Amino acid sequence: MEKNPTIENKILYNKTSALVKRKVKTAKKEKRTKRCENLDLRKDGAKAWSLLNNLNGEKRRKNPKPLSTGDETIVELEDQKKAEVFNKYFSC
Repeated sequence: MEKNPTIENKILYNKTSALVKRKVKTAKKEKRTKRCENLDLRKDGAKAWSLLNNLNGEKRRKNPKPLSTGDETIVELEDQKKAEVFNKYFSC
């Protein structure tokens, strides 16, 4: 599409992208349904709670967000450097 940006290519790209999204969504739903069907609550209590927490989004890792100190944006620094920047910023 980048080499030949025509309307036809854009339409084809959008259709293909929608098809892929639909297939991924369907596959996730089927896997979740199969996993729930095979769950025996009398024996697999820990697995049930783990599944419930995963579905609720608990303990989900979040991507770190860049910090801005006004004149400087901190994206990837070592812990010691971050501590120094925090100390400098909040000591004022």
